[in-house]
Amino acid sequence: MGTPCGVHSTTGGLLAGGVSNGYKDGPALQAQFKSIASIAENKTTGAIYISDTSNNRIRRLLNGVVDTFAGSGGGGECKGGPAKSALIEHPRGIAFDSKKSKLYISACNSIWALDL
Repeated sequence: MGTPCGVHSTTGGLLAGGVSNGYKDGPALQAQFKSIASIAENKTTGAIYISDTSNNRIRRLLNGVVDTFAGSGGGGECKGGPAKSALIEHPRGIAFDSKKSKLYISACNSIWALDL
Protein backbone atom coordinates (compact mmCIF):
# COMPACT_ATOMS: atom_id res chain seq x y z
CA MET A 1 0.00 0.00 0.00
CA GLY A 2 1.38 3.44 -0.96
CA THR A 3 1.72 6.44 1.24
CA PRO A 4 -0.43 9.58 0.84
CA CYS A 5 0.33 11.92 -2.09
CA GLY A 6 2.76 9.46 -3.62
CA VAL A 7 5.37 9.99 -0.88
CA HIS A 8 7.65 7.00 -0.44
CA SER A 9 9.11 6.26 2.96
CA THR A 10 12.78 5.42 3.36
CA THR A 11 14.92 4.47 6.29
CA GLY A 12 17.02 7.31 7.60
CA GLY A 13 19.09 8.09 10.61
CA LEU A 14 20.64 10.83 12.65
CA LEU A 15 23.69 12.38 10.96
CA ALA A 16 24.80 14.86 13.62
CA GLY A 17 23.73 16.40 16.89
CA GLY A 18 21.12 15.03 19.20
CA VAL A 19 18.60 16.16 21.76
CA SER A 20 20.85 18.59 23.68
CA ASN A 21 21.02 22.26 22.67
CA GLY A 22 24.41 23.88 22.89
CA TYR A 23 27.67 24.42 21.09
CA LYS A 24 30.14 21.59 20.69
CA ASP A 25 32.37 20.60 17.78
CA GLY A 26 33.69 17.06 17.40
CA PRO A 27 32.36 13.65 16.38
CA ALA A 28 29.05 14.15 14.59
CA LEU A 29 26.80 12.34 17.07
CA GLN A 30 28.36 14.21 20.02
CA ALA A 31 28.16 17.65 18.38
CA GLN A 32 25.66 20.18 19.68
CA PHE A 33 23.71 22.82 17.78
CA LYS A 34 21.24 25.52 18.79
CA SER A 35 18.49 26.43 16.33
CA ILE A 36 19.56 25.06 12.96
CA ALA A 37 18.02 27.27 10.27
CA SER A 38 19.26 25.61 7.08
CA ILE A 39 21.74 23.20 5.55
CA ALA A 40 23.50 23.00 2.20
CA GLU A 41 25.65 20.23 0.74
CA ASN A 42 28.80 20.89 -1.25
CA LYS A 43 28.54 17.96 -3.65
CA THR A 44 32.14 18.47 -4.73
CA THR A 45 33.57 17.75 -1.26
CA GLY A 46 30.64 15.97 0.38
CA ALA A 47 30.64 18.51 3.22
CA ILE A 48 27.33 19.62 4.71
CA TYR A 49 27.22 23.23 5.93
CA ILE A 50 24.83 24.09 8.74
CA SER A 51 23.46 27.49 9.64
CA ASP A 52 23.57 27.31 13.47
CA THR A 53 21.50 30.42 14.10
CA SER A 54 21.50 30.83 17.87
CA ASN A 55 25.20 30.02 18.10
CA ASN A 56 25.95 32.71 15.46
CA ARG A 57 28.06 30.26 13.45
CA ILE A 58 28.23 28.28 10.24
CA ARG A 59 29.21 24.71 11.03
CA ARG A 60 30.50 22.00 8.71
CA LEU A 61 29.94 18.23 8.80
CA LEU A 62 32.63 16.31 6.93
CA ASN A 63 33.80 12.72 7.37
CA GLY A 64 31.77 12.27 10.54
CA VAL A 65 33.15 15.36 12.29
CA VAL A 66 31.48 18.71 12.96
CA ASP A 67 33.63 21.84 13.10
CA THR A 68 33.05 25.57 13.06
CA PHE A 69 33.59 26.90 9.56
CA ALA A 70 32.68 30.54 10.15
CA GLY A 71 31.58 32.83 12.95
CA SER A 72 33.09 33.60 16.33
CA GLY A 73 29.84 33.13 18.21
CA GLY A 74 29.58 36.82 19.07
CA GLY A 75 26.30 38.50 18.35
CA GLY A 76 24.89 41.96 18.08
CA GLU A 77 26.14 42.71 14.57
CA CYS A 78 27.66 41.33 11.41
CA LYS A 79 31.26 42.15 10.63
CA GLY A 80 33.44 40.53 7.97
CA GLY A 81 36.97 39.27 8.30
CA PRO A 82 38.63 35.87 8.46
CA ALA A 83 35.85 33.26 8.50
CA LYS A 84 36.30 31.92 12.04
CA SER A 85 36.60 35.37 13.61
CA ALA A 86 33.80 37.04 11.62
CA LEU A 87 30.69 38.19 13.46
CA ILE A 88 27.64 36.56 11.90
CA GLU A 89 24.54 37.36 13.90
CA HIS A 90 21.76 34.80 13.51
CA PRO A 91 22.70 33.35 10.11
CA ARG A 92 19.70 31.93 8.30
CA GLY A 93 19.82 30.73 4.72
CA ILE A 94 22.96 29.33 3.09
CA ALA A 95 23.69 28.36 -0.52
CA PHE A 96 26.64 27.72 -2.83
CA ASP A 97 27.54 29.43 -6.07
CA SER A 98 27.49 27.28 -9.20
CA LYS A 99 31.24 26.59 -9.00
CA LYS A 100 31.09 25.61 -5.30
CA SER A 101 33.80 28.19 -4.61
CA LYS A 102 31.69 30.52 -2.45
CA LEU A 103 29.18 30.00 0.34
CA TYR A 104 26.46 32.65 0.54
CA ILE A 105 24.95 33.42 3.94
CA SER A 106 21.92 35.54 4.80
CA ALA A 107 22.45 37.42 8.08
CA CYS A 108 21.86 40.96 9.40
CA ASN A 109 19.44 41.71 6.54
CA SER A 110 22.33 41.23 4.08
CA ILE A 111 23.92 38.56 1.91
CA TRP A 112 27.51 37.63 2.78
CA ALA A 113 29.95 35.57 0.70
CA LEU A 114 32.70 33.31 2.04
CA ASP A 115 35.42 31.87 -0.17
CA LEU A 116 35.80 28.12 0.23
